Amino acid sequence: MADRDGQGFGWISESKTESRTGSGSRAGARTGSLLSRLGGTDPKVSLGLGDGQKPKLLVRLRRELRIRHRSISTERSYVGWVKRFIHFHELRHPEEMGQEEIEKFLNHLASDLGVAASTQNQALNALVFLYRWVLKREVAELTGLVRAKRPGRLPVVMTPEEVESVMSRLAGDSLTVCLLLWGGGLRLKEALRLRVQDIDFDRRELRVRRQFLRLHAC
Repeated sequence: MADRDGQGFGWISESKTESRTGSGSRAGARTGSLLSRLGGTDPKVSLGLGDGQKPKLLVRLRRELRIRHRSISTERSYVGWVKRFIHFHELRHPEEMGQEEIEKFLNHLASDLGVAASTQNQALNALVFLYRWVLKREVAELTGLVRAKRPGRLPVVMTPEEVESVMSRLAGDSLTVCLLLWGGGLRLKEALRLRVQDIDFDRRELRVRRQFLRLHAC
């Protein structure tokens, strides 16, 4: 397989590999080398470009996500899908792939793995983001895409009696958070991120702040 920048296959990410004997050892070393060029898995990885070198693929992906104020959970998810996409196509660089490879990967998720429609959509969004904002290419229409089936489900809503039964078994911080979720309509992360100064007892208000992971050049 061709070396893209004279750096082996370090354009993917850092990964610890087990030492094995024979061909397994060589494969593990190859994967570890390959995974070091994308840029690591730590969401707090430095995005500075002080050495003048072209940043690694995952660093570029994280940079674009943070510039656009995507959440840290979205960042982790998108990075994970990009890695799975690359491994599915036997460690080929995304620049060498396009519509056909994206369709094969997404169809594999739906047909072979039987993932939910929301999971397939998340993988699609991650790859479209990668190509549009990192590789500066638009993904052509995926005419051969097999969509995962959406299950017909009705939302499960607890009755007031069931809610009271659950609350009666809670205490301390757990009870406070659940009361905020139920009575204030807060999301879990919004309730967990509340600070003392966000609570205004006089005006009976809660201030919910959107927290972004800011980009700092090093």
